[in-house]
Amino acid sequence: MTNVPFTSISQYRDIETINMHRLHVEAGLSPEEFIRGANENGRDNARTPMQWSAAPYGGFSAGVPWIEVNPNYPKVNAEAAIKDERSIWNHYRKLIALRKTHPVIVYGEYRPWLDQHPDVFVYTRALDRSWIIVVAKFTPRNIALSLPTELAIMGECLICNYEPVHMIGETVELKPYETFAIECK
Repeated sequence: MTNVPFTSISQYRDIETINMHRLHVEAGLSPEEFIRGANENGRDNARTPMQWSAAPYGGFSAGVPWIEVNPNYPKVNAEAAIKDERSIWNHYRKLIALRKTHPVIVYGEYRPWLDQHPDVFVYTRALDRSWIIVVAKFTPRNIALSLPTELAIMGECLICNYEPVHMIGETVELKPYETFAIECK
């Protein structure tokens, strides 16, 4: 689910947001400016009813909910996510299955790499003769990531959100929000 981009204070139910709106408008801030900020920092945008299906009110209730349902509920809902092989729901199912079948994920010795890099999270786990490398990027732009020579490997791609990655060298090109894990034995 995504946050709802409210356009009016009447859509909010959070007392703190409503009170802050009144104070800001009395102080001279425009209502539109306040709503822009509330959409970024408020709580109600994420407190909308669970979107179970494309049914009215997202399948949450047969009655009108206390706060409106995100208008994207016909496309963004649990039923659609379950059917979509590339959904976050299915990605987490794959991660859980990997955890159950690869002891290195649970018991392997954790070692972080590139701790100071602002855009990526890279770590390895090692157990007996098996080890995995996990690379996760958290920005919307492509980057070329330089890796230590110890991480230049070839192995089995356990999971990814783009094309499978079986080999990485001293530099790897990462797409927006790309994440993958490679196991070496």
